[in-house]
Amino acid sequence: MKKQYSVISMLLIVSLLLGSLCSIGVSAADSLYVQKDVKAYLFTEDNTTMINCLFRRDLPEIPYIDTAEYLNVIFIDPYTETHNEDGTYTVTNVFGYTMEIDAEKDEIYIENFDMFGGCKIDDEGSSITLDFIYNEDAYFTAEPSVFRLDLGEYNIDVAEADGRVYLPLAVISGMFSYKTIAATYFDGEIYFVHSMDDTNYFYNIDLSPYYQTLTRSQKMAEFNYNVIALIMDRFYGNPSKSIVSEALESCGFDKMLDTFDENTPVAKRLLLSTDMCDYFDGLLILSYYFDDGGHTFFYNPPLFGLNLYPDEPLVSKWAARLKAHQTDETKLAYDLLMKQEDYYAANFKIYDIRDEEYKKYADEIVKVWDEGGSRLLIHGDDLAVFVFDGFELSTPYEFKEALDIAEEYGVKNFLIDESCNGGGYVATYGFICALITNDKYHTNTYSTSRIYTTAKSIITSYDVFDFNLNGVYDDDADVRYDFNFAILTSCISFSSGNELSVNAKDRGILIIGEQSGGGTCYVTHRFFADGLYCSISETGKSCRADGSDVDSGAPVDYKLVTENGDGTKDYTGFYDLDHINELMSGFYSTVTFLDYDGTVLWETRYRDGDTVTAIPEPVRETDDEHCYVFSGWDKEITAVSGDAVYTAVYEEFPKFTPGDVNGDGFVDNKDVVLLFRYVSNGTPTVNTIALDVNGDGFVDNKDVVLLFRYVSSGGVELSSKPYLPEETVVITIAIENVFA
Repeated sequence: MKKQYSVISMLLIVSLLLGSLCSIGVSAADSLYVQKDVKAYLFTEDNTTMINCLFRRDLPEIPYIDTAEYLNVIFIDPYTETHNEDGTYTVTNVFGYTMEIDAEKDEIYIENFDMFGGCKIDDEGSSITLDFIYNEDAYFTAEPSVFRLDLGEYNIDVAEADGRVYLPLAVISGMFSYKTIAATYFDGEIYFVHSMDDTNYFYNIDLSPYYQTLTRSQKMAEFNYNVIALIMDRFYGNPSKSIVSEALESCGFDKMLDTFDENTPVAKRLLLSTDMCDYFDGLLILSYYFDDGGHTFFYNPPLFGLNLYPDEPLVSKWAARLKAHQTDETKLAYDLLMKQEDYYAANFKIYDIRDEEYKKYADEIVKVWDEGGSRLLIHGDDLAVFVFDGFELSTPYEFKEALDIAEEYGVKNFLIDESCNGGGYVATYGFICALITNDKYHTNTYSTSRIYTTAKSIITSYDVFDFNLNGVYDDDADVRYDFNFAILTSCISFSSGNELSVNAKDRGILIIGEQSGGGTCYVTHRFFADGLYCSISETGKSCRADGSDVDSGAPVDYKLVTENGDGTKDYTGFYDLDHINELMSGFYSTVTFLDYDGTVLWETRYRDGDTVTAIPEPVRETDDEHCYVFSGWDKEITAVSGDAVYTAVYEEFPKFTPGDVNGDGFVDNKDVVLLFRYVSNGTPTVNTIALDVNGDGFVDNKDVVLLFRYVSSGGVELSSKPYLPEETVVITIAIENVFA
């Protein structure tokens, strides 16, 4: 899933343009509802179908869609729907997980929300392909709680017709848009979209009809407000950086607006207004209070209107009113918008500072990638600098190539400059973090944990990366680079930029610059009941394995920014590559593992105080007279406190032939019979060291079967690991027809 933001561009747009300018459960058979076939676009403009929807007569702008039919559009795996004898409905996925819906009480019950929505999504029409990662496993670190939703609390009803159950499109879309698929009703038609795919067909159609109406009905205003309240209460990630986060969690959206401060009741009143200009003002105020650093922005609809449709009646009237501060509410909305702009403009000055500072290194650029805009510098003899501003799908390929180029140049320090990086794909950050720490962990499997606020669960996922990007995943564990790595971060290193610095520091990587800017949630577009969409932090919230928050960012090991007397930041020296090179060269201690003959088995950089990760047990080849078994290292492995060297120690044993149980120099059926007698609690004389032919540390019937297959030309191999029990433990497993 992609984590992104679009802050400064939209705020600059508004600056430029302003400078110039009660619940009732009912049946559809009741006269309250009418049925209507609606054209639906299924992820592309060419794939359409007709979907039967219900519409309330007093709320004709809101389609109600068959619940199972909606799920069967967005998921590949089928969902079935059953009308129960007690009048309730059960929707079941292919794995047997269910959602119970009571249309009379307007209630929804899901025992395991994560697993109910755990089916494969339909990726038709999506340009997002992750060909460098696959998910190997996932498990609950904290088990999910039961999900109960009383739509009646939000004055939203459940409808039913002809033995089928229907939910408002905005409600069911909001429930499952964490899968980055959503649906909206626009201009009489339904659009299913991959909400975080920038190439989505829906984002290229003419949305001007949204901006041609100046008013809406009171029922529509109330229904839309209730949908917003529902989404923010139950399907919002609630990141800690938002100033209303604690209040929202304690009392809910509606009461929070009533009581948070003197401005939030104004926002509520405007959000409930029938005047669309009031509504836009309310969204601007709401955006200020839910600002979490770059994911949640309620001002998307009015600002997109200013950008794309400035001449439409609603946009032109709203812009003129906002510019003139025609009402106290409008002035409040404008002032809060400008306050947000000032905040981001101050922080985003680092873009200009970096561009100016890097001019002095222009001659040191050795590679520029057009697709992602990344670039690689080689500074002097010791330092490579990879500069990138987004975690794109192309970034792993660019980063891997940058590492290879730096290796050819023979540098020892590799700086990852993400100081102006606003985020992107989580898979990309994971690829980078796993690769730069593989010299320590010796695996291309990488784990991440997320809290899903919908059901209060924590899920730890294990992803496998194709480090060498050759399409094969079983040859990557040994892909490593012999660099001192460091990450340069700033307050606008956000979302995946924040996650990289937090998780890399936890794995021992040097962090320099300024504490990263947070951004802990997935982000997606939420469509409200009126069809307008906003960027909102999703329910999937990054955390450490113990559930602790990462929204505060990664504290730096070396701070490169100071504060002026007026409270502004001084970035002098922030991009001094000579100074950074010195910091990197002196930071790490080197832990070296040697073989018995002094050969370097593994060499890894650690920060002082780290726990050393043991390398895989080395193997010493058998010589003419002896075989060797690794018995440990020459001294105890302790926490890092400077450079350290550990040397492998082996026990020496007489050379033997695996499977030669009777010691006659041959491996044949005599050995099979003798091994069978041994594991059957017999007392034959055996060559003990040759017994464990499968190398699992035990002698049992598994060894008998393997040895029988070996002597029968079964094409199997025997382990050369000697069997060295402290006490002979014989495990007998009943087997039949071993020699059949």
